[in-house]
Amino acid sequence: MRFSTTPEEVWTRLTEWIVKSGRAVVIPAYAGTLDRGPTLPPVFPARERELQIHSLMDISQTIDYLATRKDLDTSKIAFAGVSFGSGLGLRAVTVEPRFKAAVLLSLGYSPQGALPEVDSWNYAPRVRVPILMLSGEDDSMAPVKTSQLPMFKALGSPIKERHAYPGGHVDFINREEVIKEALKWLNNYLGEVNLRP
Repeated sequence: MRFSTTPEEVWTRLTEWIVKSGRAVVIPAYAGTLDRGPTLPPVFPARERELQIHSLMDISQTIDYLATRKDLDTSKIAFAGVSFGSGLGLRAVTVEPRFKAAVLLSLGYSPQGALPEVDSWNYAPRVRVPILMLSGEDDSMAPVKTSQLPMFKALGSPIKERHAYPGGHVDFINREEVIKEALKWLNNYLGEVNLRP
């Protein structure tokens, strides 16, 4: 997302299932992304901290806006993140109490970490909403033993699940199973979608 300049570039096959299930999707223009970016590497720690803090403020402002819409139920909001967005999602559901659940794809722990105030590892024990981690068994960016499992164990949520699938980082071979598990999670913790005729 950091390198994208349009919402269409961010829209992926892994997020389209949310809309197809009858739910709304919101893609905020986070600090340093879309028309407020792109942010090209290298991103030094102080700049990363600034971008992450502003991104969390952007999320809260987005939910404030959604609350003004009568066609959306803001009592049932989940965060769905992919890769880099999963780390942001972990921080977001910790500091923004209006999130009720999260589906995080290809989330992992990175030993080099970031500055403490924006390092996802420091947020993990403080998570309280139901968290679903969906990961690739052969993810080279977030390996199972050194990245996925430590992050999963660190999550403080009393309700958490992790499912691993054949494939790599966001590149799941059986995409249908991933979608099925994610939709089941959203239905369990947000309620099923009530599509009016």
